[in-house]
Amino acid sequence: MKVSARFDHAIIEAGKPVNLMVTIKAPEQPAETTRKPIRLVTTLDRSGSMSGEKLELVKQTMYKLLDNLTKDDELAVVWFDGDIRIAGDQPQFIRMTEANKKKLRTDIKSTPSGGSTNIGKALQASAQLIKDNKGGNTRVLLLTDGDACSGECRAEGLCQILLQCFPNGSSLSCFGYGSDWNEAVVSGLAKTGGGGYYFVENIAMVGRAFATEIGGLLANYADDVVANIEFPDDLHNEVLLNDLPMTVSKKDGKKKISIELGSLYFDEERKIVLQLETAAKGRGECQANVVVSFENLGTDAEDSVETCATVSLTESATDATDKEVEAEVAILKAARTQEEARKLANAGDVDGARSIMMCSLSDLKSVDGDMAVACVGMVSENIEHLDDWNANASKAYGSASDYLLRSRRGAAGDSKGFDNVAKLSHGKAFKKSVDDYEKKGK
Repeated sequence: MKVSARFDHAIIEAGKPVNLMVTIKAPEQPAETTRKPIRLVTTLDRSGSMSGEKLELVKQTMYKLLDNLTKDDELAVVWFDGDIRIAGDQPQFIRMTEANKKKLRTDIKSTPSGGSTNIGKALQASAQLIKDNKGGNTRVLLLTDGDACSGECRAEGLCQILLQCFPNGSSLSCFGYGSDWNEAVVSGLAKTGGGGYYFVENIAMVGRAFATEIGGLLANYADDVVANIEFPDDLHNEVLLNDLPMTVSKKDGKKKISIELGSLYFDEERKIVLQLETAAKGRGECQANVVVSFENLGTDAEDSVETCATVSLTESATDATDKEVEAEVAILKAARTQEEARKLANAGDVDGARSIMMCSLSDLKSVDGDMAVACVGMVSENIEHLDDWNANASKAYGSASDYLLRSRRGAAGDSKGFDNVAKLSHGKAFKKSVDDYEKKGK
């Protein structure tokens, strides 16, 4: 893994803001790589709100997943409404032999819709299942419309349950089903769980969503990736522009920021940007020290890479802006603008939403790079969605694209702009795994 860090200015007038960008680049996937077995928990919503087409979509999703798992993969299936039912004779992971797949297909086909929706209880049951059956890192896939109506129903409360109960080394990806899904619940849990975030409105979207998720698992290079950044008091009031979990601590006069990136695919490049204020009376060189820690899945060992970046605070001089940092800042700010635009549109101010998105589009067009060009296409599509804002699909695309730009995870339906950004973000190994998965599913 390669890690680099740079400020958008090498020299800056004290008191002015500065941006620190950390770039993390995974190595290319070796030609002779044997894929490791996958360990999954699928947590499936069968509540009353899922009855009919949505529950059928969940079942079709599961059939497609089973078709693509091998005998060395392990799967646990947790059904929930107000109660919990775990498929199989015991609450455990099941090896994906053809005989076991057949039993699960029968279970899936015969499962009816139920009553109320207790997502909190489902998260706790999934976490307990992982704790009771020790093994490798586990990905939990939550398939739901997010319509929690029993137990904890608030997105914030459900995220707290997730933080409290999920064991280390586990992550959660969320799939939102139906045009009436609860976007706050599904996106909030995906962000907190460090996984992907997907919108599934119809059967055509099932393949793309799961190809993206499983393709990512097959291309994984590292898990539990955390960027730890330390800097002196002359740099302060930090704002993380990415949509990633962050904690702050202080020791020996230096502030430490820890940013959780989750998993990293082979050949993938991730960029995180911290916006910082500089002390008005600060002078001289300020150094930010960066340590990226991760679990190397190839060696099953903990590893880390260190680097640093410096900026000089002066009384008046500021040098030219680093173009690469400038472009990433524009991309991340575009995501935040889209979030603000969605709030305006939801409140009925579609014209206001369009106005700030057009300004954001102009900023993106002013910077260089393939990613910025791809983002122009995606933001343009989202501006078009404003014309039909009452359609929940439009809201879902907008929400998922915000998440992609700021966390580099997720997928959403038949969106050319979205796909272009995702492919540029995730690297060659990811794209190959997705393509292979989709070909196998045909």
